[in-house]
Amino acid sequence: MLNNGVWMLLSNEKQFDILLSTIYDYQEGVNDIPILMVQKICQQLIQSINKPTDTQEIYDTVVDCFDFYNDFIKEKNVGLQPIEDGFYDLVELYINDIIKEME
Repeated sequence: MLNNGVWMLLSNEKQFDILLSTIYDYQEGVNDIPILMVQKICQQLIQSINKPTDTQEIYDTVVDCFDFYNDFIKEKNVGLQPIEDGFYDLVELYINDIIKEME
């Protein structure tokens, strides 16, 4: 899968697995879908990455999964909240903070 010229780290099948697992594990008032999704993405990346990866690829992968989730719930008319832009910004902020800490 290509997105803006960047090879995505997770296949469509892996993204769909993450999406379904996130929806299954979601409990309203107990956890948040974007946080669950990032946790599952990280678990999957740890298991599957076997080459040097930069933070832009990780960010693009998270954004792609967020977009996939939002498109899925809209298309299937699933009664769940979409992932808001603020969570996209949070992921970028956290990745930038990690980079600063590593310098």
